[in-house]
Amino acid sequence: MFGRRRRPVAAPETRTIATYRTAGGADLAVVHELVGEAPGTPVETVARCACGQSAEAGHYRRNGQSEPALARRADRGVKAWAQQHAAHCRLTPVA
Repeated sequence: MFGRRRRPVAAPETRTIATYRTAGGADLAVVHELVGEAPGTPVETVARCACGQSAEAGHYRRNGQSEPALARRADRGVKAWAQQHAAHCRLTPVA
């Protein structure tokens, strides 16, 4: 109540680029997380499974745009992990 007032921090912007179904039937999404708008801001390609395992790779933006070659390389690695993980994960959908 007293002291400095905190400004709310915006959540990272996310965009789903792929979705995989685990062997148990749950969904595993691969997303781009944009941490900020400024040039040089990292963009993360992230796959998180509800079982607790995850993979991520990042690249930086230049002049407000992602570098396509770096983005594709980050995406390929995380998508490969997600596909392999989904084939073996027994996590079932939450009802």
